[in-house]
Amino acid sequence: MKRALLVAAAALGCIWLGAHPADSAPARHLGPLPGYTAALAPLPFPGLRYGVPAAATLRRDVPPGAYWGGPVTAASGDVVRVFSSTAYPQDDENRARLQGIADFLGGLPHQTELEDLDVYVVEPSVLAPECGDGAISCFGVAGNERGLMLIPAEWPAGIHGLEVMTHEYGHQIAAHRDNDPWAASTWGPKRWGTAMHVCERFADGTASPGDEGGGYKQNPGEAWAETYRVAVWGARATLPFSVDESFNPSAAALAAARRDVLQPWSGPATLTFRGRFVRPAGSGAQVLRTVLRVPTLLDGTLTAEIKGPPGATVALIDAKTGKVLRTPNPTVGMTVCGERAIRLVLRSRTPGAYRLEVDRP
Repeated sequence: MKRALLVAAAALGCIWLGAHPADSAPARHLGPLPGYTAALAPLPFPGLRYGVPAAATLRRDVPPGAYWGGPVTAASGDVVRVFSSTAYPQDDENRARLQGIADFLGGLPHQTELEDLDVYVVEPSVLAPECGDGAISCFGVAGNERGLMLIPAEWPAGIHGLEVMTHEYGHQIAAHRDNDPWAASTWGPKRWGTAMHVCERFADGTASPGDEGGGYKQNPGEAWAETYRVAVWGARATLPFSVDESFNPSAAALAAARRDVLQPWSGPATLTFRGRFVRPAGSGAQVLRTVLRVPTLLDGTLTAEIKGPPGATVALIDAKTGKVLRTPNPTVGMTVCGERAIRLVLRSRTPGAYRLEVDRP
């Protein structure tokens, strides 16, 4: 099946609520959303993939009368915008189906990103032209920054719809997380990406952020969505893991993922160090030197700035290998990519107080 991708596009047009169908129209009802209580065997195909909305889906205005629905208050108290194709009448049974979708999404582990999601329930025949051939669902982000999830009104037999929606919601979470200097939508959120060594894997060619073609199975954006699904469903999961098994999350990666969902990384932390350069009595040393060690628990951007005697500098050294990462300067910066501790070597030719500020991910 096709795969899910965060798609940047122009603004999605206004949503128009469709009129009630004529009384003479035959009733069509949304299919039930398969749940974990159903006796569902694992899917027989190991190459499961999810869809990508066509760019036109995210750019065009939704035709007036094409959908009905709107904000639905979930059992959790969250308000979710859920819409149904007007091919399915706006009756009590179908409204109950939309309520069930909102209740399920509200029950997933989430933060405020749920309020920025629009769910469209469409005829199965719409999925291929909108999401790609063979897609069971798809997810994208419109130009108005709202997430857009397309799911079928009638689920194929053997497809665990709740798991599919969980995978797609993982993309919505990533779209609302910060993983500076990378995009969380394609690299995964900060803590999970670090635990899964995404930066190092990208460097050695075994991770392909954003690749929805030949490198799909090495796409960490998809691996993140699968990790979220696995974290939610655990032993109850029935869908096969849709990306390379090397992305199968360890216990540490699952713990990191849960933190990314519930306690999003909010940016670098600033560490401040104060001290003095002192020339020992009787010493003829021309350069005064101080060494500090800073743990770097997460990958990302690190900067260090020293203020002190004129000409004072700081250099960055890999604490494990001793490799010089940045040569001496008053201000230095680097992308932490697997280095779990950095030595900062402070130098000055004259004695005096210094203040060192380190911003670390």
